[in-house]
Amino acid sequence: MPPKSAPKIYQILIRTFRTTIFLTVPPSTTLTSLKQSAFDALNSFPSDEDAMDEGQEDIPKLTSTADFSLCRAVNVKPPPAARDSRSHSQAQKREYEVLDVNGSGDEDDGAGESMTVKDLGLANWEVLYVQYKDDQGQPLPIIAKDPPLDEEEDGSSMPPPPPPAIESSPPSSPSKGKGKGKRKAMSDDESDDTPETTKRVNDGLNQGTKIHS
Repeated sequence: MPPKSAPKIYQILIRTFRTTIFLTVPPSTTLTSLKQSAFDALNSFPSDEDAMDEGQEDIPKLTSTADFSLCRAVNVKPPPAARDSRSHSQAQKREYEVLDVNGSGDEDDGAGESMTVKDLGLANWEVLYVQYKDDQGQPLPIIAKDPPLDEEEDGSSMPPPPPPAIESSPPSSPSKGKGKGKRKAMSDDESDDTPETTKRVNDGLNQGTKIHS
């Protein structure tokens, strides 16, 4: 089979706290452009005083794209005990790779910002995470809440409503009574037909008697 061609348009998701930003970009989009789009989106939220929900209050006010980095999660297998648990996603320890780092450096040097989505090896529907920096430029812990995979992992989900009540029908009459009813119905039909038939025969006989007399 021929190799699968790279998509012409990428869907990139950027998450921070309870917020997810959806970006539609070509593969030639640079990391600088991704950060600028994320910066504009994050600053479009209301201030802390005017925030509409609790999730928006956690987003800090940014002054430039240098106030944060974009990272991607590195797959880390959870321990067997956590893997068998229903809450394994919460027990899993996640590690992140800073995309701003060029090469194998451990510090954010910003040298990777000129790399494109294709150069970074990002996949379509790749999920990136925002890592904010403190006043000294040091990275802060990443806080992001992934949406639950099913309703069982969502603690805010409401329990299903109880099934509707079914009214019980009155007990049916015994089969003996049903048999009597059927026989009675048949006798009624026969009682309606028998006199009429007998009358017609008697009338015919009377008429015949009158003709031959």
